[in-house]
Amino acid sequence: MVDRDGHVVFKCTYHDGGHPTKKNITNFYKLCSIGNIKKNIDSGRVWCNQDRCPCKQYYKNGFNGTAPNDFPCYESRLSKDLGFGPGTHQRGKRAGKPIKIHGLKVGAITFLTTKIEKDWYLFGMVPIESITSDKIGSTWVQGDKERAVILPEQEWIEFWESEPLGDTVEWQSGLFRHVKHQGAFNMLVKFYNRLKSPHDRNIIEKEIKKISVTANIDWPISDTQKFDKNAEKKKYGPGGEGPDHKKIKNAVYDKPQLIGLKGIRKKYIEYSYSTGDRVDIAFELKNGEWVTVEVEVEGEQNNYCGLLQAVKYRSLMEVQKEKKMGTGVSTFLVAYDIPKPIQDLANKYSVKCVELPKLRE
Repeated sequence: MVDRDGHVVFKCTYHDGGHPTKKNITNFYKLCSIGNIKKNIDSGRVWCNQDRCPCKQYYKNGFNGTAPNDFPCYESRLSKDLGFGPGTHQRGKRAGKPIKIHGLKVGAITFLTTKIEKDWYLFGMVPIESITSDKIGSTWVQGDKERAVILPEQEWIEFWESEPLGDTVEWQSGLFRHVKHQGAFNMLVKFYNRLKSPHDRNIIEKEIKKISVTANIDWPISDTQKFDKNAEKKKYGPGGEGPDHKKIKNAVYDKPQLIGLKGIRKKYIEYSYSTGDRVDIAFELKNGEWVTVEVEVEGEQNNYCGLLQAVKYRSLMEVQKEKKMGTGVSTFLVAYDIPKPIQDLANKYSVKCVELPKLRE
């Protein structure tokens, strides 16, 4: 028997809600646009390709005649009802038989993901309110609507199977994956760090605290900083964080391989020190070492200040993690462009410089 903590990640077929150009409208509601119906069928999405699927019949008729009703699949009402399940096996000897999900727990978290082209996205965090069976006998998970956070498409978060999700099992029937407390914690922190809405951040924070206590996982953000509405202005100035700075920061956080890092155990955006200082990104590696990353955009003066910050944050981490000076913590300065004089100076102080000009595009 596999020991499970009750959390699960669901893969959902991409659904544009019938509003492919209205970015502020949440997806996964009512009928897809004709363009998306065609794309899902042509790309081999399992249910979309079944002859009994109303959308497939509409497709075979050249999109003539009466369109399917508003709710031809689970995805078409997902963002409204917040109920979901794996349905039935569609192929092989077990075709038509209901799929069961074992190990779920009421109060645990369901994470909703979907794929656009080759990119996976995380778009929903839904605590489990009840676990039953649907009319065909497959597991049915009902989400708690009061505690759920569903993001509009422009705010979706990049998701990779290489994400450090803790001790997880493999994808089951291609639709879901069980996640341990550490993996759920990592994804919740990812939500928290991206959200702008105070209401949604408060919801996520409560779930993080719950898992943090249950699984004894440290969340390195002080209570004073979490509720300090002026924290961003203190770090970035009156204008707050600029879009290019945020773009670089999020890209490195999501894909540490951009700066050559592997073997990530944990990662943090805006890691807070006991002094109140915050480094843009911090990584804890599986070998016990730590990495701090200071992000700038471009310009000699900005990069010079970033270099000073990088040296400072490395030293703070050495002390806070009780590492011997000069060992156990490495630091990076990352920007679109870093002038050579800054790179030469950084080399003297063992600060690794990485330029990411392609992110500017």
